[in-house]
Amino acid sequence: MDALLPSSANSGYVRLAEEFRRIREVRARSRATAWSDDGLVEATVDAGGRLIGLRLDPRVHRDPDSAALARTVLQTVQAANREATRAAFEVVSRFLPADADPDTADLRFDLALAELDRRIRQGEQR
Repeated sequence: MDALLPSSANSGYVRLAEEFRRIREVRARSRATAWSDDGLVEATVDAGGRLIGLRLDPRVHRDPDSAALARTVLQTVQAANREATRAAFEVVSRFLPADADPDTADLRFDLALAELDRRIRQGEQR
C-alpha cells in the first residue's frame, strides 16, 4: 500500500513523527503531584509514573500507626500516577482512537514512531 502513496505522504510521515517526538519531550518533563486527604503526605511522580518526590508533614508522627501511614503513602502515590496518566492521555488523545483507554494506550508513541521511521526510510529509498 505504501508504494501507492504519493511522495508527499513521506513528508506527512516526517511531520507526524516530529509532532510525536515533540509530545514525548513535553511529557518527559511533566510531573504530577497528589496530596493525601489529610494533607500530610505529598507525592510527585514523573510522566512514567516513577516516584520522584515524597514529602511527609511532621504531624504524621503524631499517630504511631505505621501501617496506616504506609497505606496513605501508597494511595497518594497512586493518585499522583492517575493524574500523570490523565494528563498524558489528554495531550495525546487527538492521535488515538475515540475508544482508547488511558490505562492501556501507548502514551509514549514508541510503536507509532518506530512505524513512522520505517515508512520514512522506505520513502527515502524510492
